[in-house]
Amino acid sequence: MNVLAVDNTTREVLQPSFDGIYQQIWSKEISPKIKHFMWRCLSKSLPVAENMAHRHIAKDRRCSRCVADSESTNHLLCQCPYARRLWAEANIHIPPPGLWSDSLYSNLHWMEGDLAPWLLWRIWKNRNDFIFRGKEYPFIATVEKAKEDGKEWKRRDEVKNIEVKAPSPASPEKQWYPPAPTGFKCNIDGSWKKET
Repeated sequence: MNVLAVDNTTREVLQPSFDGIYQQIWSKEISPKIKHFMWRCLSKSLPVAENMAHRHIAKDRRCSRCVADSESTNHLLCQCPYARRLWAEANIHIPPPGLWSDSLYSNLHWMEGDLAPWLLWRIWKNRNDFIFRGKEYPFIATVEKAKEDGKEWKRRDEVKNIEVKAPSPASPEKQWYPPAPTGFKCNIDGSWKKET
C-alpha cells in the first residue's frame, strides 16, 4: 500500500480549509490590493526566498533581515524578529511567546483589529525596500504608516458615500457666430462663483 496515496476524505481532514478565512479576507473593508496580497500569502504565491528557491529561481532561502531562518511567508510576516517587533509596537494581539505556529493560517486567526492587514502589507513593502533599495524604516514609522494607510482608505470610502448634488440647470446654450469679414473675434471662457 502506498503511504502517499491519500483519498479525498483523509486529505480534507489533514489540510485546513481556507474557505472561511478567504471569505473573511474578501469581506473586509480594505483595499483590493491588500485582499489580493493576503490571498497570495495564504496561497503560498508570494515571492519570498523559500518559494523562489522552491521554483529554482534563487538558491538562498534565508531571511534577508535575520539571516537565521528560511524566509517563508509565515516567517516574514509573523516569526522574524523584525515582524514580531512591529506587532509589539502596533499593540496588536498576537500569539503569546512560544505559541506562534509554523502555519500562517493559524497565526492569522490570532490577529485582530483593523490594523492587522495594513501592517502585513507594510511588512511586505518594507521587506522589498530593504532588499531592493537598501532602505530601513523605524518601527514606529512603519506602524504609523500602516495606520495612515488604513485611515486613508476609510476616508476614501467615506467620500465615496457622500451624496453628490446634481448640478443646477445650466443657462441655455449660446449660439456661436463667426466674426465679421473685416474683423477678428476672440472667444473666451470663464466662470465665476459668488462664494469665491
